[in-house]
Amino acid sequence: MVGSFKDFAKSRFTDEAGAVTVEWVVLTSAVVALAAGISGVLIGEGDSSVINVLKDLLANALEQGVNAASD
Repeated sequence: MVGSFKDFAKSRFTDEAGAVTVEWVVLTSAVVALAAGISGVLIGEGDSSVINVLKDLLANALEQGVNAASD
């Protein structure tokens, strides 16, 4: 009985299927946020502050990607 519990616990802690789902949710929400910001600029209701926020978001995302790749 103990051996089967160990196998069950090991399989539950090494399963990364949930992590992949979380990554897709974060990626999708970022795309939606960028689309909303860009559409606001294209419609004409946005101003330069929207563009500055988008630039900052993209710069932070690129910096995090570079940092993650170098680790």
